[in-house]
Amino acid sequence: ITRPTDTFTIGGIQFNLKKEAPGKTATLTIERDVDTVVETIKNFINTYNDTISSINSKLAEERYRDYLPLTDEQKKELKEDEIKKWEEKARSGLLRGDTVLSGLVNKLRQAVYERVEGQPSDFDTLFDVGVKTGGYYEKGKLYLDEAKLKEAISKNPEAVAGLFTKVVSSIYDIAKSGMDSITKKAGSSTQY
Repeated sequence: ITRPTDTFTIGGIQFNLKKEAPGKTATLTIERDVDTVVETIKNFINTYNDTISSINSKLAEERYRDYLPLTDEQKKELKEDEIKKWEEKARSGLLRGDTVLSGLVNKLRQAVYERVEGQPSDFDTLFDVGVKTGGYYEKGKLYLDEAKLKEAISKNPEAVAGLFTKVVSSIYDIAKSGMDSITKKAGSSTQY
């Protein structure tokens, strides 16, 4: 390749040549960094799992109805750590069975199970690229078959990228809508 300048772009990759080497040739090999893609997807799955787990734990948290909020007089009679423990019990279970949160979890789970429009038929679900779910008792936890993912990336990296881009975009929209519903129901600490 001959270019009029030392900086040029080919196939989305920018080259910036630093030193002239008259009479010498250079060979450049570009390969996909499959391991970085796999790590990025593993991070996504871990974040998704943490989010689902956190919401599910709030939906199932035990409610201690005998622990009412403390009055100022009661607080004066207790030590700091006793107040903290009491207040934790009083707040426990406030979100148990909350319809907004359970609806949010259901929509998030659906987003990772559904077929994605506009994708090749062998790359239109996360299952096609090695993402699978645990048992029903795990309430939506995802697992990754790295070998299957690497095979899918080697076969059609653009389809894998498109699939994850659409799924993550869908999850973002669902999470934003869920946050809006929570804010509408519970209010906001921000004063307008």
